[in-house]
Amino acid sequence: MKNNPPGHIFLFAAILLACCLPPAGSAGAREAELARDAAFTSLAEGLAAARQRMEEGRFSEAFRTYIDLLREWPEDFAVNLGLARAARRAERYNHSLLAYERVISFAPENAVLRLEYAYLLQSLGRAEQAAGQLAEARRLDPAIARGDLGRAVSALDSLTATWTGSARLAGGFIYDSNITMAPSRNSAQVGGFNIVLDSRSTAKESWGSYLHATGEGAWRSSPDSSWWLVGDAAWYQRWYEETSPRRDLAFGRGAAGLRYQDDDFLAEIRLKTELLLENEEHAVSLRGMEATLIRALTPQFHLVGRGGIDHRDDQDVDGRSGTYAWAGSYGRWFLDDAKGHNMLFGLKGYTAATSARRYGFTGIEPSVNLNLHLPWRSELLLGLAWHCEEYKGPATVLDNQDRLDRQWRASVFALKKLADNVQVEAGWQYRDNRSNSDLYKYDQHMVLLGLALVF
Repeated sequence: MKNNPPGHIFLFAAILLACCLPPAGSAGAREAELARDAAFTSLAEGLAAARQRMEEGRFSEAFRTYIDLLREWPEDFAVNLGLARAARRAERYNHSLLAYERVISFAPENAVLRLEYAYLLQSLGRAEQAAGQLAEARRLDPAIARGDLGRAVSALDSLTATWTGSARLAGGFIYDSNITMAPSRNSAQVGGFNIVLDSRSTAKESWGSYLHATGEGAWRSSPDSSWWLVGDAAWYQRWYEETSPRRDLAFGRGAAGLRYQDDDFLAEIRLKTELLLENEEHAVSLRGMEATLIRALTPQFHLVGRGGIDHRDDQDVDGRSGTYAWAGSYGRWFLDDAKGHNMLFGLKGYTAATSARRYGFTGIEPSVNLNLHLPWRSELLLGLAWHCEEYKGPATVLDNQDRLDRQWRASVFALKKLADNVQVEAGWQYRDNRSNSDLYKYDQHMVLLGLALVF
């Protein structure tokens, strides 16, 4: 048998080895692919870590994480958006501004991003630029003012506008268990004597109807100005079916003044005139002023101070004419920023110096009011108050002690939006007035159901 030449063996081995080895350059490609996978994993992990720090409120740490990610991925959309939001919360506003500009250049048609950018500009005092971004957001998405972002848009509107205004027109039916606000019994003890009251001086119930119109407006010279001219007007009319006695009521008001407002402080003073008519015969007119101070200690808690003083002219009982004044201190607690729940609680004091001493009084009133925003575009308003009035004289010339009244007041009102500017309103209010004079002991239930247009 003839042996194969050694060269054939070497040639066969070389061909076999060539077939088994990967093509030239594939090792480098594989290494590059592995590096890219590692980079993507590192980006995902970095973004996850930054988001977790944001959720935990560690905004400065989240900001530093996004800065590190930006060095490696300067064109990544998620990195730039996260940096814009984290820098704003960490009060690194220049970084946030630059990041928002980059994000908007990546997605110029995104209305939500422009809304966020407008909020940042507004917080930096660039109201005109913020107004421009808000206008562009509305142009890109006209529906942005509705739905979940509607409240944010409305709030920013009020912050950037040179003119704001609102109006409300409501009407409906009422039931009043005591239109005279008088005792239910037809007899009373006055100065130790038992007297019989006529029908006009005892409790009478009645159905009725009401009409209520209000409007308020404010104007400033530019979006960057903190000074506003403000004004409001209101009219309320109530008609009862009961005619003996008749207790129809009308109330009108007009006021104008000046307001200073910045990010966490508001001060306002208004001059006002008001008129109260009962049956178009008994009239009380007043002229005076009222003031409001609000300081935001935190975004969730505000201190509120309110007060007023006016001169009242009672054309039916001259002794009740005089100077009336009141002042109150309150706290407003926003229970849930997302839903808008809030509570107002505090104490008010008031006094009256009247022509006849026995009509003058001093009083205090602690109160609490709760506003809940419920599903199905509805609200629930709950109120509870107690006030005490100490008069400077007896209720009648026959009484031998100064009049003292204590009153509980409770209310429940519900609002349901049928459309953006149409809502149903229903409510109940109760008063329980207790006095050391039988003539002023009474209770009263009032129920209403109506429809309101809001502009």
